[in-house]
Amino acid sequence: MLLVIDYDTPYVPAEGFPRPDAKIIHIDIDPLTQGRPLWHRGADIFIEADSREAIPALNKIIRQRLTPEKRAKFRERFSQLESKHQKERNEWHTLGGNSSNQKPISPDWLCHCINKVVDEDTIIVNHTISQSASVTEQIERTKPGTLLGCAGGSIQLALGAALGAKMAAPDRTVVSLMTDGGFVWGCPVATLWSASSYHAPFLSVIFNNQSYGVIRGIVQRLSETELSDKMAFEAGVDIMPPPTYALVAQTCGGYGRMVEYPDDVLPTLKEAMNQVRKGKPAVVDVRLGKG
Repeated sequence: MLLVIDYDTPYVPAEGFPRPDAKIIHIDIDPLTQGRPLWHRGADIFIEADSREAIPALNKIIRQRLTPEKRAKFRERFSQLESKHQKERNEWHTLGGNSSNQKPISPDWLCHCINKVVDEDTIIVNHTISQSASVTEQIERTKPGTLLGCAGGSIQLALGAALGAKMAAPDRTVVSLMTDGGFVWGCPVATLWSASSYHAPFLSVIFNNQSYGVIRGIVQRLSETELSDKMAFEAGVDIMPPPTYALVAQTCGGYGRMVEYPDDVLPTLKEAMNQVRKGKPAVVDVRLGKG
């Protein structure tokens, strides 16, 4: 059984699917979601409710029905899952560190380095897509309110959301993670100029794969054809040659740097964070492999 809460329209096609006999229960305040596909399937049970009220109510009901035997069973299962999860996190951490010499720069190494320059109170605004697994596996977020994202298809979210987060929490450090397409679509001149002029600095890290990677994947999947560079350009899914995004930051009064070598990732991020603390918005354009 899967309990799904506030499920948004998927932007990235699913890579895994529930078993055919799995039951799906969906809680959402929007009745239109009754017709929204969940992993290409509808929900078996749809509950129209505000999750802010439904989750505490459900938690209360479960607690009332717990017996000592069930509590002991749950504690045992929790311990098993905690051990399994910690093992996975250790493996992810090792993977990130072992990618330090990979060229082009590995998303795992980039996120491993980001994790080293942020603290537990840093607000991460994440709108990566192709590299989303690296972000969630390498960057540790444990405190409420320190991870903002968008489950829909709003490609331009990351820049504006980061500016809004910094305006709402001026004493917090804000780091925004985005694709190169997201940077282009995020009105970077207007956003970075505003961040500089209104003293709301934040760090933008561009996961630059010189393409609309998800769209390229969809085109290849539907056409059953591996796109050449020429085909990708004609289909409008490549951003080649890429603009020098670091210069955009500099023209808006901020700090900008392009990174092409893995050894430069960590020192550049540290310097960018230092510039943000001094009051400058910063952009670090990290060139990853294409696609």
